[in-house]
Amino acid sequence: MKRSFKLIIALLFIFQISQAKSKPDTVKVGAFIISIHDLDFHDLQYTVRFWLWFNYDNPKFDFSKQIDIPNAKDIEISSQSIDTVNGKYWAQMRVKCTMKKNWRV
Repeated sequence: MKRSFKLIIALLFIFQISQAKSKPDTVKVGAFIISIHDLDFHDLQYTVRFWLWFNYDNPKFDFSKQIDIPNAKDIEISSQSIDTVNGKYWAQMRVKCTMKKNWRV
């Protein structure tokens, strides 16, 4: 009984050490809206164009493949660029989305 208790404590300790080493990644995100147009009350949709930017540390991120915009019927990404400043990565992309919206008009 004491042996299994010590084993459980040792496993929990190892688990806590491994969790402490794996710090979650942090990404700062911002958007600059260029235009909102093609308001379509009949089909309950509109089009929005905007610049999306990211500031992060992990070079493995590829936001063009990982991006998900809620209520978007269509996402079109263009003019993507990535740069580094003082060891931090800066990515930006131009996005055009057709968005679904249920208006009460």
